[in-house]
Amino acid sequence: MRFSCIQSYVDIPQMANTAITVGSYDGVHSGHRAMIAQLCASARERGLDSILVTFEPHHRIYFRRETKPFLLTTTAEKRALLQETCLDGVIVLPFSAELAALSARDFIEGILVEKLGARLLLVGHDQAFGKDQCTGRDAITACAAPLGVEVLSPAPVSSDGRVVSSTRIRGLIRTGSIAPANRLLGALYLVSGKVVHGRERGRSLGYPTANLLIEDPFKLLPGDGIYAVFASCGGSTFRGMGYIGTRPTFGETDPVVEIALLDTNADLYGQELQVRFVERVRADHRFPNTDALLAQIRRDEQAIRSILAAHGNSVA
Repeated sequence: MRFSCIQSYVDIPQMANTAITVGSYDGVHSGHRAMIAQLCASARERGLDSILVTFEPHHRIYFRRETKPFLLTTTAEKRALLQETCLDGVIVLPFSAELAALSARDFIEGILVEKLGARLLLVGHDQAFGKDQCTGRDAITACAAPLGVEVLSPAPVSSDGRVVSSTRIRGLIRTGSIAPANRLLGALYLVSGKVVHGRERGRSLGYPTANLLIEDPFKLLPGDGIYAVFASCGGSTFRGMGYIGTRPTFGETDPVVEIALLDTNADLYGQELQVRFVERVRADHRFPNTDALLAQIRRDEQAIRSILAAHGNSVA
């Protein structure tokens, strides 16, 4: 799969005979995966290349509509997830004033058709294009059909009678409801970060941890608590105990992300660790002393070993 991050619109590659879907695709959840599968199938039927067009930064960041973390996937995480799909290519366009000023017709004609060679456009049921917010299949078809572009709009994927959406998944992750969030994602929730030195609180308790530096301030972390996780680095995958919180037993207030790897002494300092969250074991608590905390950590470990054993070795 080709993955191209475009810095300027003059750098958009000249392509021909493509089937395209456009959107933020934040989370690459089960609804997104169904869209991508439909795009690939429709492209093959017509002899076209399947291309996903997305943007950096997210439009809600560009328009300053968000000040708190909300992204289910950073660009790097999105790339990793999209590489697992059937797509022929992904193009990341800069979301800029130039893009924001385009009408739906100008975006479809000037970028999707003239640059990227779109012959087929796959859109979501409530998707909007352009500064004029051209929304839905009929309105988008009115812009695209005169340009020779076929428009398809598959039915949205639902779960428990509700449409699967990034907004719905964000709400679950914020409250630590990882297992139901994973069901909607169609995969384990992914958080990536560089392993850095911490205060070694875990080491003093007999549970050395990998402390993660999350560089993107908009990356959404699961709610505070203890989690069963899989952690991957350099082609190896480890089982682990994940902690997100402020270490209240020690009177600290700065939030941290720590992973205690089980059954390994691997030195991961300075490396990128991909952590996939399986299930929350409990919420974060303040304990009266470190002995009480350690006793609970040991109980957490047993619970987490059972959860991960039941899940198997797959991180999917």
